[in-house]
Amino acid sequence: MAEGGTVVSEVEVPHESMGVHRAVSLWTVRDGRITGGREYWSALGSDPSPQWRARFVRPL
Repeated sequence: MAEGGTVVSEVEVPHESMGVHRAVSLWTVRDGRITGGREYWSALGSDPSPQWRARFVRPL
């Protein structure tokens, strides 16, 4: 997804011995070049939902 100077991507990265990981990347773009970025990684099932929001969450 892109809007203005911000680009966001979400991907699943399979790994033979470590299972599937997810990554969300947030990029800042100016004049067609990446000027900044941040990524968040997680393994499937490694981040259980907090109890307070359990009724709003459905496991994938």
